[in-house]
Amino acid sequence: MFNSTLTEDERSHLPVDGAIMITASHLPYNRNGLKFFTSDGGLNKADIKDILERASKIYEESAHNNLKEQGEASKGVVTNVDYMSIYASDLVQAVRKSAGDKEKPLEELHIVVDAGNGAGGFFVDKVLKPLGAVTTGSQFLEPDGLFPNHIPNPEDKTAMKFITQAVLDNKADLGIIFDTDVDRSAAVDSRGRELNRNRLIALMAAIVLEEHPGTTVVTDSVTSDGLTVFIENKLGGKHHRFKRGYKNVIDEAIRLNSIGEESHLAMETSGHGALKENHWLDDGAYLMVKLLNKLAAARTLGSSIGSKVLTDLVEGLEEADVTVEIRLKIDQNHADLKGGYANSEMFFGYFTRR
Repeated sequence: MFNSTLTEDERSHLPVDGAIMITASHLPYNRNGLKFFTSDGGLNKADIKDILERASKIYEESAHNNLKEQGEASKGVVTNVDYMSIYASDLVQAVRKSAGDKEKPLEELHIVVDAGNGAGGFFVDKVLKPLGAVTTGSQFLEPDGLFPNHIPNPEDKTAMKFITQAVLDNKADLGIIFDTDVDRSAAVDSRGRELNRNRLIALMAAIVLEEHPGTTVVTDSVTSDGLTVFIENKLGGKHHRFKRGYKNVIDEAIRLNSIGEESHLAMETSGHGALKENHWLDDGAYLMVKLLNKLAAARTLGSSIGSKVLTDLVEGLEEADVTVEIRLKIDQNHADLKGGYANSEMFFGYFTRR
């Protein structure tokens, strides 16, 4: 939930040069990881490699005892800031603003959340309830790194079945599901129709292109041809495919802007989505707020059609009847794993044997 540290509230601004988020996302409980950030955004692999090499060199050049003495002599300062409350308040204000500053623009709308026992449970009490939404049926809101109910992953079919069933069982207007650290998300409409992968990109593209006509939408390479037709022919935007990896997609959108090609949305089929207006952070909660903005605005105008206002936005998106994603298992220690050779041989071998 690093996104919680991003706020315009000057009371919470601290004189820091960087930040570290401890997370292993939806990986098993015995895994962990670190994400590094500066004011320019998240660091990529090359940046992290450079930091590790510098740290290793410094360590090697310094005697262990000297490092220990320096550590004992230095005095650190710990400042606790309740970033989560500030962040949630910012999200609430964004939805209210979209509805003409109405206090409870989601009143009587029934929205269920599946946090998958990750960090997204806050969205119910700190975002939806203050906006007036009914949240009965929301599930798995308490953090538990063992993930006892399902893996919190909007790409996972089992996870999507859980949120879909929650929507149908509770006759909800909308379902929202987050991954572990809330940098990804997806939704389900009142009929149980999943709004993830190509559909979620199409929905976000429709919203962004209303605000920024003609803008370029950057996605990963596995998006459908139907999505391209939808973005370019129906929405009047430009679809720019790029290599997989959410940071690759975001960096490509930033690069396009730097050379004069306007881009306001970078998104992967995995559910990672970043907006220029949100400092190019892949923020799953912010993506869902963009959907809530549409619901809130519709209710302010007197509409009571619920999530139909969202599904109408992706009307005309052509989708394949069946989609299959093949993920090849590669032995990273294989002797032939040089320059992608083993990868390509396995790929072509797989199809020639079928």
